Amino acid sequence: MNDPTDSLIPDWLRHPSARKRIAVVHAGPIGLATAMLLARRHDVRLQDARTHWVEQINAGHLPPDEPGLQERLSHHCDGLQATTDLELAVDEADYVFVTTPTRFDKAYGSVDTSALDTMLQEVRLINPGATLVLASNPPVGYNQYRTRLTGETSPPIVLPTPLRPGHVFQDRWHPQRLVIGECSQRAVYLALLLRDCLLRPGVPYVLTHATEAEAVFLFEQKRELLGGTLSQAEVASYANRHGLDLGQILEALAMDVQPELGHVHTPDRMPWAQTVPYRPDHLTPST
Repeated sequence: MNDPTDSLIPDWLRHPSARKRIAVVHAGPIGLATAMLLARRHDVRLQDARTHWVEQINAGHLPPDEPGLQERLSHHCDGLQATTDLELAVDEADYVFVTTPTRFDKAYGSVDTSALDTMLQEVRLINPGATLVLASNPPVGYNQYRTRLTGETSPPIVLPTPLRPGHVFQDRWHPQRLVIGECSQRAVYLALLLRDCLLRPGVPYVLTHATEAEAVFLFEQKRELLGGTLSQAEVASYANRHGLDLGQILEALAMDVQPELGHVHTPDRMPWAQTVPYRPDHLTPST
């Protein structure tokens, strides 16, 4: 049977030799795992401000300690180059994956996203034509709120990153499915680009709205803590209270509704992720 998305596949995805130019910002575990994955098929520049970190990556020495990483860097990542120069990494990129982390602010009791905000603004100024991908697990509602304040017509596509500490590379390279936080043709292109780089062919993908994608990982964290079971009423109540699409959330979580039990059974769990509230007071609208 033909893939129903075949008609949406652009020419550059139909031909393996058509490599894209991709930038990944911040060489933390998520950024490095993402860059290594994409470098299997494309030319990737990984940017990080830490000189010693960049030198280690270019020398083939990976800071995170996970089994099999060194071999993967040596044999599967010929297209990866690390740099401290943000403009060099981003300027001619077709896609820019921003993995800048957020910080929990104890004084506010919420997540401070100021570093992420600044990086998104800088990247957009350097390369306004690139497809921006937000891959740093922002808090629920972040992308929508930021888009409303900045007035962007092409906001970042949310790529939720449910990666367990200590298993980041394994989870990035072997996901059960891909969740893309935008319902558009360019989101389909992104899903197909990522799927083409995975080690397992035919991984399914789910398109949701941005806030629904962010909300999925609020429940991923709780599901992990509860051992694979979530209250169906709680998920529905949260979605209704915040005006979210419950169907999209359930599909992204691969939930199997069982009304007679009052629970949503989740036999195919995605890895752990963390989502906490944030404070948006540092965001500034565009002029």
